[in-house]
Amino acid sequence: MGEGQVRVWTLAEALADPKSVLDAVMKGLDPTQPKIAAGGMPAFADISSVGSFLEELRNRGMQPKLAGDIPVAPASAAPERTDGT
Repeated sequence: MGEGQVRVWTLAEALADPKSVLDAVMKGLDPTQPKIAAGGMPAFADISSVGSFLEELRNRGMQPKLAGDIPVAPASAAPERTDGT
């Protein structure tokens, strides 16, 4: 049985350049696959609050090691909460 290749991306790397990450995964699965066309990526959901979410996790004692360096959005850019907090 052959050896597998392992590549670990941080969340920050994957969010910064998702097309390259997906291209690398697809090439690993099938080297004959062509690269993803510029318009071939799906639309992504709004991820502007991910940095604030990770900061909250860290403040509560969790250590998201594979998150990478994701900047925290300024307070004015954070979406308003509707749950009364």
